[in-house]
Amino acid sequence: MKRIPALAWIGVLCISLLVYSFLGKLPEQTLTDLPAETVPSSTELAEDENPSTQTTQTPELPAPKPTEVSYYNREPELQPAWEALAREFSGQTGVKVNIISSVPASAEEKAIPTLCCIAEGGSIDGKRFLSLSDSVAYANLASPELTLTVDGNLCGIASHVEPFGLIYNTALLARAGYTGGDIRSFSDLKAVVELIAANQETLGFDAFAKPTEKVSGLLASIGSDGSSFWGLYSAHPGTSEMTSRSAVFTLGTAGDLAEMMSVSNLQLDMIPLYTDTPEEDNKGFDVFVTGYWCVRSDAREQDIQGALAFLNFLVSPRTDGTVPVDDLRILAPYRQAVYAETSAEVLFRSGIAAGKVCIPRSEPEEALLNALNAYCTAPSEETRNAVTALLPPAQEDTPQVGA
Repeated sequence: MKRIPALAWIGVLCISLLVYSFLGKLPEQTLTDLPAETVPSSTELAEDENPSTQTTQTPELPAPKPTEVSYYNREPELQPAWEALAREFSGQTGVKVNIISSVPASAEEKAIPTLCCIAEGGSIDGKRFLSLSDSVAYANLASPELTLTVDGNLCGIASHVEPFGLIYNTALLARAGYTGGDIRSFSDLKAVVELIAANQETLGFDAFAKPTEKVSGLLASIGSDGSSFWGLYSAHPGTSEMTSRSAVFTLGTAGDLAEMMSVSNLQLDMIPLYTDTPEEDNKGFDVFVTGYWCVRSDAREQDIQGALAFLNFLVSPRTDGTVPVDDLRILAPYRQAVYAETSAEVLFRSGIAAGKVCIPRSEPEEALLNALNAYCTAPSEETRNAVTALLPPAQEDTPQVGA
């Protein structure tokens, strides 16, 4: 009769061992979450188990994988190209990218895309955007100066830029006895301008074209560095439009150059805007930064990681050597990017390769911009003097070309 209780006790013991074996394989956090009475006590642990392997720390779980990223495209004409890049990225990573062409003014903060492109940094809250200093995209940027830093936070990297300089008529310059390659400094430019001005009646054209409102904005953007150039420019005011074939030089952007060439048969090119600053023989084109890529810092971690991955994808070479951002046909200032259309953009690319980095300019001072607008609208001694009064004194005269 005693054999039955013994068999029952053995059965209970076997079941207990099976339960303990199962519980011993559960993750630590599962054990600690169980009710106290179901957690085995230390006396129940096997004698040969190593106590050093027991821990109460919760293992670090992997970050959730991003499944969707939104990008705000503020240039509707680029929407088809952006959507094609989004599909390519999604095919490689499985992360869906929504390209949004507009964000409603009444949208809640959480509705604003994690990755966006902003135009200016004047009123940007630097804490609102993630620092991109450790991103692959920033490492591929042509110059660390092509960034947006607010309150010490590098919260934006240039998406694309617009070079500007001196547009010139190659045929007229040749008639004056020079080529664009002869002008490599302010002293060279000064010599050419003064020669043309001294022989204007014989040559039949001006050195500079008639000033325009666009010219005033470019002059204002170079600020205090432009005193010497302003002195030269305002001393020889032009009276003809550039497209009339009656002037050699005008200030303009790469876009202006392309537009003027598209509406006329003019032979035009561009050289850097020399302003009598040190080491101008190594000067590249000045640029306007058209936009900055930024990533919201208050988004979900998986969304941030997805946005960074998409941003890095845009500026990193594919296996065939092409770079996705070139598909947008914008002048993106990244080392591997190659897209360039105008001669100025080609020179900009060659400048990056040679280490000649363009100098980004800040927003012009309002007083100087207003004075320049007044001059370009109605050139006179009075409006000229108003501009001169807002600039520091120009440097001493420089040697003539070839001296």
